[in-house]
Amino acid sequence: NTALTSYFTGLEDGYEVYNLGTLDTKDITLLPSLTPKSFKFHVHHSPSDRDILQIFITTTGEMQTETYLNLDEPFPTTYESSLIISSDIFFSSVLPTSLGDSGLGLMYESNGNKDEAWITTVKAGSV
Repeated sequence: NTALTSYFTGLEDGYEVYNLGTLDTKDITLLPSLTPKSFKFHVHHSPSDRDILQIFITTTGEMQTETYLNLDEPFPTTYESSLIISSDIFFSSVLPTSLGDSGLGLMYESNGNKDEAWITTVKAGSV
């Protein structure tokens, strides 16, 4: 059926594009920093001979131009998936929200270099 085929496919930049559906991103998270804004797909062939579909989801800011992870094996061979969250979003939004009012006073520090680790310091509370 030509009408059905033309609905699901299209040509973009010389590539066939398949419209698989839509994603409703309204009210899916309590954290605005985790609301999806755009998506990009990348297929990674690992040294262990696995083809891994990487889905990069932009939640804040802009999609990076180079969407790949510089990791030979992004997750162990016995696993089927992983979730990697930006350190900035994890420490400034996810961790504080998940701890809630736990009584811990956490302080997060970054030197501004996204390739270096963040520092977390407990400044109050009991363990």
